[in-house]
Amino acid sequence: MRIQLAGGAPVDVIAEYASPFALRVIAMILGIPPADLSDFRGWTDELLAPSSQSASADAVRELHRYICTLVERLRKEKEGSADSFLGGGAGA
Repeated sequence: MRIQLAGGAPVDVIAEYASPFALRVIAMILGIPPADLSDFRGWTDELLAPSSQSASADAVRELHRYICTLVERLRKEKEGSADSFLGGGAGA
């Protein structure tokens, strides 16, 4: 979806605003630190639009490894907390 603001160049609203915003919200809910957003985005981009079968498989492995490590860290750091869905909060 491209729009053109007054006096400006056309802007792809989905690519520039909606997609990054959604990614940040999902990352926040999952407890993914802002410093890891670039990696998280790379893995999810590869899964949503695979460049090759091997690259997609690599992204699945890396994302799985990352999530497992993150879950363990969040459980240790936030025991008894409802701050993170992955860390066992919110009724998990």
